[in-house]
Amino acid sequence: MKLFYVANLRWPTSRAHGIQVAKMCEAFVESGVDLTLVVPKRKNLEGADFQKFYGLRTAFPVRRIYAPRIIGKSRLVYNINALLFALSALFFLRNLPAGSFLYTVDLDQFSFFTLPIISGKVFIECHGPKKKSLFAKFFFKRVAGVIAVSEDIRRRTVSDFGVGEQVVIVEPNGVDLVGIKSDDSVELPRELQGCRIAMYVGRVYDWKGLETLVEAAALLPKDIAVVIVGGTEEDLKKISGCLDLPRNIYCAGFIPPNEVGLWIRRADILLVTATKKNEYSYLQTSPMKLFEYLATGRPIIAAATPAIRSVVSDREVYFYEADQAEDLAGRIIQVLKSEKDLNRESASVEKAGYYSWARRAGRIIDFIRRRAGR
Repeated sequence: MKLFYVANLRWPTSRAHGIQVAKMCEAFVESGVDLTLVVPKRKNLEGADFQKFYGLRTAFPVRRIYAPRIIGKSRLVYNINALLFALSALFFLRNLPAGSFLYTVDLDQFSFFTLPIISGKVFIECHGPKKKSLFAKFFFKRVAGVIAVSEDIRRRTVSDFGVGEQVVIVEPNGVDLVGIKSDDSVELPRELQGCRIAMYVGRVYDWKGLETLVEAAALLPKDIAVVIVGGTEEDLKKISGCLDLPRNIYCAGFIPPNEVGLWIRRADILLVTATKKNEYSYLQTSPMKLFEYLATGRPIIAAATPAIRSVVSDREVYFYEADQAEDLAGRIIQVLKSEKDLNRESASVEKAGYYSWARRAGRIIDFIRRRAGR
């Protein structure tokens, strides 16, 4: 199978979507797919070797195509640049080799809409619902298959664009089981030594419910440290509105993707936060860190949202009520006081196995072949 993965992103990038694209490309290649990643030519991380940066075992060819770009940070500029990349992709991929498939991901609202003009064999990963624009209607009327990362996104795609039920499957994000099983770990900073650690891994955004974690940290005993891997104190103060963070919060800042596992293995508890105040957070997100957590077998405390409950249950994780700081703090204290739950640990590892990148890629390849009649 020849697959061109078209993605409108800076390559490589430290953002989560870059990690997801990298891991899926690797999984496709290791499953026997002849894959080429197609991205725009942009300034990237200086001197970054993407295979080393993402900790990949297997490399794959990357084709960087020229796409005109307007400088600016407004939403209008962002959308225009996405449209320009869509037109560039149409030009550079117009002579697609016979029998090839196009695969893309919804990193914006527009960059993928020209792909059905090139080929009738277009498949898209949807990580969020799409606006009902003329561009989206044109695309979804002609798409061969949709891979939604949550049930809510599947439902919205079917209802908003009239896509047939058989055209859409649900495949949440995944985990690299090989990389997560290492015994290596980071040396903790002096201020964390001797503490029990409740750890959050991921970027610090206002839709992730982290203000509840800040409030919960203030309710914890001094020997329980809340460690944020992926954000700074300034980031956390900005999204939480708390200018004087509790002393037991430690922010590790940005950690390269290939080093995140070293931190995860030092946690006593791993945290997945979310909020009811944001539709994406509550109904649609598929956090990659949840699957990484599951693979470690360590205790996980997660917000009890429909998005997270669609993937895990009380068999694998401990739930807290989203946006309730007292409930989160109480759950952290309770879990740390409890004896090791071997049944929950076993269930977590088993669930992670189902959501490995390799098995996810295999299911998507089967879906593509079914839709192509092969």
